[in-house]
Amino acid sequence: MLRTISGTFISKFLLALLNFCTIILSTRLLGAEGRGEISFFGTNMVLVLLFTSLIGGPSLVYLTPRHNFFRFLIPTYAWTVVVTGVFCCFLYQTNQLAIQDFAFLFSAILFNSWKSTNMMVLLGKEKMKAWNWLALMHSVLLILFFLLFYFSVKIMGPSSFYWGLVLSNVLIWAWSFWLLFDLGEKVKLNIDRQLIKQLMAYGGLAQLANILQFANYRISYYYFMNMHAVDSAAELGKYSIAVSIAESVWIIGQSLATVQFSRLSNIEEPELRRKISVRMFKFNFLLNLLAVLVLLCVPSFIYKLVFGGEEFAVVSTYIYWLALGIFMLGTSTSISAYFGGRGKYLPAVISSLVGNVITFFVCVFFMKDWGAIAAAIAASLSYTAIAVYFLVCFLKEEKLSLYNVIPGLKEVKLYYRWLKGGMYRWSNR
Repeated sequence: MLRTISGTFISKFLLALLNFCTIILSTRLLGAEGRGEISFFGTNMVLVLLFTSLIGGPSLVYLTPRHNFFRFLIPTYAWTVVVTGVFCCFLYQTNQLAIQDFAFLFSAILFNSWKSTNMMVLLGKEKMKAWNWLALMHSVLLILFFLLFYFSVKIMGPSSFYWGLVLSNVLIWAWSFWLLFDLGEKVKLNIDRQLIKQLMAYGGLAQLANILQFANYRISYYYFMNMHAVDSAAELGKYSIAVSIAESVWIIGQSLATVQFSRLSNIEEPELRRKISVRMFKFNFLLNLLAVLVLLCVPSFIYKLVFGGEEFAVVSTYIYWLALGIFMLGTSTSISAYFGGRGKYLPAVISSLVGNVITFFVCVFFMKDWGAIAAAIAASLSYTAIAVYFLVCFLKEEKLSLYNVIPGLKEVKLYYRWLKGGMYRWSNR
């Protein structure tokens, strides 16, 4: 499993670098306002994708080892078409989506959701190498198509980015669909009502947690575009850069959690589940702490230099306010994977609701006067509350104390050797 973790971590790290390159390119070519429009487009996209995953989504990782996965495809694909059409119309009617962007959003969501369905099946089969390659190539293709449409086709606005998003999703969906036939599973397309009920039961609860979590992640973006003062798109652009940079720390927790989630979905022994989860939590804690400390040491002039203007110096201030929450939530991904790997999503739902209360309170009462600072404080407090609730649930479930999960000097030395050895083996295989 160490080799899988190391490979996934490298993949996630490269993915973060590619995403960072995307942010730099889009900001330098389109400016803070253009970056803000792209961020808001992406927020709408993620919102709809959460509802398309009500049938299927991450629950496919749990169900794939237990059923013929081809029987998932027709109901999940059909559900995506319906939900995408309904929500795109809703966003347009509520003035959250411009008419010229309607086709872009519909197409990007449709193929992204279909691609994600295929990738969840691959994850359920523990095909981490294929999963990592698909994720990496999506970002590479997005950058290439974006630059192609901006420089060659001469589309100078955000539409050049949207074209890249659509075409990259189409190609990765086609590739992932082809990979499904290499898994050796017999093609069965008959629709089973009992299976659909399972998809809705597992997927529904899992996605309810994700929808509520989305409110914690991105509801402030809607406050920016609908409540805030002048130049809201430009300020959202700067704040979204800080959020993207700060959330890049999560590649650590996501790398560990992706492998852990896939592994636990195929394990029935309680003692082994607990052992793996505790080790992952400790490792996650140490790596997230180190990453956040490094991030806080980056001076503001670096952001001015990278993004091309004095206005971007404020990014370091936003990151400062986000840091605690980023660390706490990043660390808790191991616990989230523990419950998800067992098909238990209620703790995620309740923790997200707790975070929602905090987010809405801070945004409603403080964002009008404090702007992006209030958004950062809301996120940090919300993430911290979610992480604390998750930890309490995990300790109670496994009858452990805080002493059992907080790493000490012994773990620092152990995981240093573990990580060093894993990276060495990965680089020499």
